[in-house]
Amino acid sequence: MELEYGKKELAYLSKKNPTMGKLIGHYGKIPMVLEEDLYASLISSFVGQALSAAAARTIWGRVVSLAAEATPEKIEGLSNEKLRKCGLSFAKISYIRGLDKALKEGSLDLQELTTLSDFDLLKKLTSIKGVGLWTAEMLALFALGRKDIFSFGDSALRGGMAEAHGFKTLSRKRLERFKKAYSPYGSVASLYYYAFKDDPKKNWLKK
Repeated sequence: MELEYGKKELAYLSKKNPTMGKLIGHYGKIPMVLEEDLYASLISSFVGQALSAAAARTIWGRVVSLAAEATPEKIEGLSNEKLRKCGLSFAKISYIRGLDKALKEGSLDLQELTTLSDFDLLKKLTSIKGVGLWTAEMLALFALGRKDIFSFGDSALRGGMAEAHGFKTLSRKRLERFKKAYSPYGSVASLYYYAFKDDPKKNWLKK
């Protein structure tokens, strides 16, 4: 399943500023496959905190291999000692245990999250121990496919914006102006700044 957007969203964003118009014209429609398993996405977000992408992938791979599959039942069945041997800290293990407890007791319903507004979704996600605002926003975008996520806490987004627009600094106030302009399709706009950030040949934008 991919983030749903098309000509309407791209036409809307293209009119917001010349730079975004050029990004969309250059990259065309950028497909983004969603992480459909929200539970696994939450657990992997705990694993990856304060780690490089490579280290996070290694540790997450160990956990999944040990559990056979990333489900509440399988993860809960792993002892703290086994999780520690995978490379998880005591704090991250406590986050995982807290999530599993909330799911078992019913204080958290992952299916219910899909029915919430963006505001209520982020509020609910950040109520989970170990989930900060940036993590919640990334889950909303990459796992739940919300179309209006534009995160100040996302260094990749800020970096892509600064490079594309030639900003020396990118204050929260400036980003909020862009966020307001791109709404209700902030997630789609984010994809183009991510693409530019990762583009090894950026000189085309100056032509």
